[in-house]
Amino acid sequence: MPEDDELNEDVIKEDLKQQIKEKLKKEILNEVYTELKSEKESLTEAVVSRLSEEHLLTPVESTQITEPNQEEELLDKVTISISTKAILKIATHSLRFANRSLPKREWCEVFGILGGKMYDYGPKLHIVNAYPITHGDIVSVVDVFMRDSSKFTKVFKHLKKLGQFICGWYHSHPSHGLFLSSDDFETHLNFQKQWEDSVALVMDPFKIDGYSYGFEIYRVDFKSNRYNKVPFLVKGALDVRALPELLEFLSPIVENKATDLEFEER
Repeated sequence: MPEDDELNEDVIKEDLKQQIKEKLKKEILNEVYTELKSEKESLTEAVVSRLSEEHLLTPVESTQITEPNQEEELLDKVTISISTKAILKIATHSLRFANRSLPKREWCEVFGILGGKMYDYGPKLHIVNAYPITHGDIVSVVDVFMRDSSKFTKVFKHLKKLGQFICGWYHSHPSHGLFLSSDDFETHLNFQKQWEDSVALVMDPFKIDGYSYGFEIYRVDFKSNRYNKVPFLVKGALDVRALPELLEFLSPIVENKATDLEFEER
């Protein structure tokens, strides 16, 4: 029957798709292992620079800005690692102001600073922690600093005491996907003019599905006037498959509710 033939064809396509994904995953892991075999600290085995053909970016306003250069991603060396703590802080900050218990019209983006350290081995830049700064309808670093520069100064001094420095920034795109808008692009240009290796992390918490950490890290290429995805490793015991359940457990805390009511309170 035609319906049975279509079903069989879909099953075959899905099977081939999974085989290709597994092959790519193994090739990337082998490449990373070779590059980082002298690494002294333990790193997770998951390389989360996801190369998805379904991940097409929304066109931006400026004709000079294009989607990430996906063809060159596999040629890049993994030079960045990020801590479990930083990921969880960014995810919970994002979900605090955009979650399914809030009307979608009330959702807004969040903005924060990334604190990092440099190393001579393995991934050179390690994103140690994330520092929530503010939230609003439009995330503009210039606007944020003008409204409350004291927060930025406080973070700067705090990081200096810890032997860290401001290595970039993060913001959220709740349910909008992962990309840099024209405003984001201009914002990150300012960061990279201060330090050329600064990074921009974009989080969409609704992409956290057990296969993706829900974020990408970007840098701007001044020569091509493009932004590119930067491959990274997650440092610490955070299995991408467990992240959705973990965030589900943390949601009441984010919403200032009890994580588990006693029997008589139900």
